[in-house]
Amino acid sequence: MHSFQLAGIFNYQNKNSKGWQLSGVGNMGGGEVRGLQAAAIFNYAKRLKGIQFAIINITDTSEGYSIGLVNVVLKGYHKLAIYATEVTNANAAFKTGSRNFYSICKQAPMQVKKAKRSTRSGMGWAPS
Repeated sequence: MHSFQLAGIFNYQNKNSKGWQLSGVGNMGGGEVRGLQAAAIFNYAKRLKGIQFAIINITDTSEGYSIGLVNVVLKGYHKLAIYATEVTNANAAFKTGSRNFYSICKQAPMQVKKAKRSTRSGMGWAPS
């Protein structure tokens, strides 16, 4: 495909594509995707050499950018960090995505006062 796909619900391309895939729910590219995949819920690309924009972005390999709440590159960047700060004694963060751009999910138990406990959570994105 060397053009533009627009759908209310779902787009599917099983070969290499160069162009745009825009849909209300999701896009799937079975080959190399060069260009833009934008959807409300999810995008999938076998090989990404463009930009994905959705809540959930999944790709097997990536040389592009996945921008969303959850970005998974199956053969990409995966790091688990355990650390301490001045405010919280124990923190855990999981980084997933590509070396170009990755998502960070973190969790930290916290004691506000001697009798009260709470939890801090966070998400973010970082270019490398």
